[in-house]
Amino acid sequence: MCDSSSINPWIPVISAIGGGLVAGLVAFSIHWSSKRSEERKHLNTLTITAAIENWKQINTIFLEHEKAGIPGTVLPLEAFIIHMMKITDVFINEKITKENASAKLKDVYEITSIVNKFIKERDGK
Repeated sequence: MCDSSSINPWIPVISAIGGGLVAGLVAFSIHWSSKRSEERKHLNTLTITAAIENWKQINTIFLEHEKAGIPGTVLPLEAFIIHMMKITDVFINEKITKENASAKLKDVYEITSIVNKFIKERDGK
């Protein structure tokens, strides 16, 4: 058996500090992960809302042009959502500089063009 006088008095203190640090790190990582997930969800909501508003505005303009006899087409909502998601991905998740801004925009519009082409082929237009 061990008597209490032979135990180093620092062991319980170090154990308590170590346990507190481990618990604190776990709590911090859970909080950080939760915050990051919440931010991504909010960003996705904003992105989709912006795409829907853009689509509505384009539809309004299209209807006005149609009444004036000006022909045209409006792409479906999914094209606007994909375009806005790519813009968000490029301009929020990546560092933009004056040297790479043109390349980033080119990337966005290449993907948008592919989506538009696919939709037109799918719809037979």
